[in-house]
Amino acid sequence: MKAIKMCQKVKEELNDKTIIEGYVHSVFNRACNIITEEDNLISVLSRDRPIYPFSIVIKGQENFLELGINHGTEVVINNKRILFKDLNLAIDLTEARIWSGRSSAKETPVSEDDIVEKLGFIEDYLCNFGNSEGVAPLIFNLGSYIEEFKPFKELDLKMNFYCLFILEKFVNFINSVKKGDMREISESAKQIIGFGPGLTPSTDDLICGFMLTLIYLSNYYGLKVEKAMKINRSIIDDIGDRTTKVSHKMLEFASQGESSEDINTLLNAIFYEPINESFNKRVVNVLSLGETSGTDLLCGIYFCCKIMMNIDNRRIL
Repeated sequence: MKAIKMCQKVKEELNDKTIIEGYVHSVFNRACNIITEEDNLISVLSRDRPIYPFSIVIKGQENFLELGINHGTEVVINNKRILFKDLNLAIDLTEARIWSGRSSAKETPVSEDDIVEKLGFIEDYLCNFGNSEGVAPLIFNLGSYIEEFKPFKELDLKMNFYCLFILEKFVNFINSVKKGDMREISESAKQIIGFGPGLTPSTDDLICGFMLTLIYLSNYYGLKVEKAMKINRSIIDDIGDRTTKVSHKMLEFASQGESSEDINTLLNAIFYEPINESFNKRVVNVLSLGETSGTDLLCGIYFCCKIMMNIDNRRIL
């Protein structure tokens, strides 16, 4: 097998360490997650999966479950290959293109009216094609409790068990963000992180979308990105084992403005590109991530925009 893309962070780690040793943490049809001795999580992905921080994408559409890879399989990685010990299985890294997951501000932002139009489009897609088994219904029912979160259109998404259970905690999180109180942000985030279905729980996906968008909005409005980063650090501060290993790493990356290729492409389109036919495809690409992950990530993007497009809330940045 050959790798076609490699996250820059993995390349830097290899340049520093020369050899990385670890073992398989989890394996799925289109992904295999490796835990290193330094407790980093490196994901090997099929080519039909978007690359994200600390991951490597292979050329084929292999089913990793059918390759005999199991939890605990020992792995050795160097600049030339990934070797799964005892399986006679290797992935060639020599021709992999290096990719960076870090967001970057563009020169010409679109108007706020253009962003509102895109949020309306996202709203339609979430309600008509999203998976409402996560926290999406919560986002679209918040307007009953906080006026500024009323959706642009009349919607009918029934609150599920997860949404009803976490409603009060989530409202507390919103209020702490609007106040800009770092201690309260940290404490209220701990009450919601790790909640909901999925390997990356629904609230974690939503918070990732929120944190990434907060950084983009700071750039968009010409505000201090460092302040957004400080808020993000407060959100994930000392979360310990409140969520899964995979989700914990995802939250860490998102807090620094790093995410998958599909998510960064969509965020750039929201803030820096006119709305066109390709915008539809970019929304669909994110919406299709996982079972509920794509829906909940989009909800986080939508939710952050609704907060920060209110100039009174923007003072925290």
